[in-house]
Amino acid sequence: MSEQKKNIAKDEPLFREGVLPTLIAELLFILLPFVVSGIVFSYKGTFTRLLYMSEWSLAASVLFGQGLVKYVSGILHGVIATEGRGKISREVVAVMISITIVFGLVPSLLVLSLVLIADEPSRGLAVAQLILFILGLLAYFLLAGIGEDAMRLSKIKKAEASAKA
Repeated sequence: MSEQKKNIAKDEPLFREGVLPTLIAELLFILLPFVVSGIVFSYKGTFTRLLYMSEWSLAASVLFGQGLVKYVSGILHGVIATEGRGKISREVVAVMISITIVFGLVPSLLVLSLVLIADEPSRGLAVAQLILFILGLLAYFLLAGIGEDAMRLSKIKKAEASAKA
């Protein structure tokens, strides 16, 4: 590994300043209905019902979808090529999108469908929903973080270009 890459890996944060708080703020609104539902179910003495709600799969599909939208928007908004961060190729972008759809979005929608048609969702479906929800959170942080970072970089580059002109 070159000396420049070693320094970048040690000194540079994963995302630019402000990206992480933006992602957390957005995710809090995804979590809000679950907090409210948890309080209501707890009050009624049926807290375990929270784990069987179809909203987990619905939220997982929203997270995968929103992560993809932010990722693609960031790429289209500005080139993901910066000093030291390297360049993400078309192939990597295609693989990221494909993985997210095949292993995230489609399974979460399938599990959502199964939960909705089941009279009583099974424990396996409840677990699958929660796993997909957690994977959706991780995918959202990764994809939306890359996209948000790229959009911020694009704005910085435009401002620098305007200042030079």
